[in-house]
Formats: sequence, structure tokens, C-alpha cells
Amino acid sequence: MWNTWFNSGEAIGCDAGGGYLRLAQLQGLGNGSPRLVVAERELPQLPEEDPGYAAAVSGLLRDMLRSTPFRGARIVSCLPARQTHYRTMRLAPMPDQELPQAAHWKAAAELAIKPDALKSAVLLSATIREGAKPKIEALVVAAAVEELDRHIGVLQRASLKPIAIDASVCAVARCLGNDELWGADVPAQRVILELRQDATMLAVVGGTELAFARPVGDGLALLDQMLGDLLEVPPAEAHKLYLSGMAASQAAAASKTTETADAELAPGFMSSRVREAIADASRMYGRELARQVALSMHYYATTFSAAPPEIGTVVSDRAMDPAGLEAVAVQSGIEFTVFDAGSTALGAQLLAELPGAEMGAWAAAIGLSLYEHGLDGSRRAA
Repeated sequence: MWNTWFNSGEAIGCDAGGGYLRLAQLQGLGNGSPRLVVAERELPQLPEEDPGYAAAVSGLLRDMLRSTPFRGARIVSCLPARQTHYRTMRLAPMPDQELPQAAHWKAAAELAIKPDALKSAVLLSATIREGAKPKIEALVVAAAVEELDRHIGVLQRASLKPIAIDASVCAVARCLGNDELWGADVPAQRVILELRQDATMLAVVGGTELAFARPVGDGLALLDQMLGDLLEVPPAEAHKLYLSGMAASQAAAASKTTETADAELAPGFMSSRVREAIADASRMYGRELARQVALSMHYYATTFSAAPPEIGTVVSDRAMDPAGLEAVAVQSGIEFTVFDAGSTALGAQLLAELPGAEMGAWAAAIGLSLYEHGLDGSRRAA
């Protein structure tokens, strides 16, 4: 599918990540006081290959549409990270119209997928020099046609009308770079880290436009693994303990108390022990992530002869422990902050609908809903 055209109207943004299905729609954006409509449900606890999974997700979508005042049925979505392949490649100079096909064939060869069983698009391309020779460096996003058809079928069975499949990193950049939404000056250039359970994307953006992007690291699953090693539990259990421990920390911070009861979060795990392990695991994860960021920024600087940004924003499927954020910032040399729009009108609307919502987890869904609003970068879809 991978549409790159657009029509007027208000699309619904659909994003699945961190175990949740999220829908977002910005209504009345053109009149200066947009209304953010959101809905969130937990994804089915079934393997995706289970015959009942697609029907269960379609049922969730129908229920979300019935219970929430969304307008229309037009939807823009992104594939789950594990179904999306990114490839950075260097090609011989060629006319612009020939690049998509050449990149497609090279991506198919690298992924060992037949070209007619793969759908791809060039997200970014630039002319660089490799020694004395000019080359085209391209970032290509691709997905198996079978996966795309399955994804579109789930949406259509919910009586939705898919108009585009966008790249998540583009949607996040579009969301964060719109100062009309957040009432703040957008930095001339910054680094965005998109932390997902199965993958992490790094992007250098100016406003809403990507200047550079690449996958970095294995995603938040690595954090679960590190926490599980410290607590001597499987990663799935560590994931649940992480969420419980972070919720306890946030509750303590909200109450503005320094002394809290040491509650038992799970049999044999007191909250103090879990929070300490979360901080330690987050530091280890932050240091590893910072290493990947530093390598990417070195590549960006040397390949494109550009100075890396000194500031960055993190969006994540879940709340991040401050120890991890500090480790990333200190080790990478980039001043990272977590995306938080709670003080804005749209942030207040989101928190009113979903108290305690993690703002970063909604960046992709909101950005997907902006696909057709004519913002800079709104036509850049995978």
C-alpha cells in the first residue's frame, strides 16, 4: 500500500505498541482550537499468527469507534515495528525516478524476499561522496506484502477505510515538530529517540522533516531482559514488575512524600527492591543505548558533514526511569528530555480522557492523524 498521496479531511491515527491499540483524531485543527479525541484498549493476549487474533483486533476497533466520537472511517496507520524493515544503502548515481525501483530490488535481495512479495519506499535520500566517487545514500522502509495485506484486512473488517500506511518515525517527527499543537518554538534541529518494545529508531529532524534516520538497538525488550537478570525472573515477568514499580514511583512523586510504605508489588518482590533494580537496569540500558546513539551521530557527522544536534527528545511506549534518561544524556553528550505535553491544551485533553497517560506513547498515533493536514512532512509516508 504505502500511499504518498493525500486528500482533505480528518483521518484517524492508529498505532499498536507496548501491548496497546491506540486511536487518535484531531478534529477542527484548521480553526485554531483543535479537539483531540482518543481511545485506547489492550491488545489481545494471543500470538499474531493465531487465527483468532485478527478478528479480535477488528472487534476492538469496532468497539472503540462505537464508544468514542470519532468522525468518519478514514484511517492512517503504521505496521508494528517487528513487521517493518529499514535498510540504509548506497547506490550509484541515477535519476530520481529510477531510485525507488533500484532501492526496492536491493532491499529485496538483502532481506531475501522476492521483489514481488515486498513493498518498499525511499524515506530519505542524499548525494554523498565515497572516496572520490559520488553515491546516493538512501534509507528504505519495506514490509512483506502478506503482512501489509493482513494489516489492511484487519482495518477493513472493522469498516474502516485505510488511506495510507505511514512510517512510525515520520509520524512521531510530524507530531513533535508542530508548534501549532504544543505552543512552543520547535528547535531548528534535534535528535528524536523512539523507544518501542521491539525496536528503537533514531532520527535527526528539523521541524517535522527527517534529515537522517536509522534503527538503533533492540528496543525496550532489552530493558526487560536486563531487569529480569537482576531480579532473576523471566523478561515477561520483569516487564510487569517494571510497570508496577514505575507506577509506584509516580504515585509517590504525585503525593509529594518522601516516606512511603514498602508495599509488595508481587509475591516476594517489595517495591523498594523493584525500584532499585529498575534504576540499575535503566542505567545499563541507557549506557548501551547511548553507545548506539554516539555511533549513529558519528556516522551522520562524517557522512553528511553536519554537526550533530545537541538536544534531543525521547518518546517511549512506557514511562522511563530518570536514571536511564540521565545515562543516555551523559554518555551520548546530547541533552535528552522526555516528550511531555501535559501543560498544553491538547495534553490536558488527553490526560482528561486517560488519566496518567504516557504522552510519548501517543506521539505516533497523533502524528498519524496529522497525515493529511498539510503540515511540513505530512506527505512523507512509507
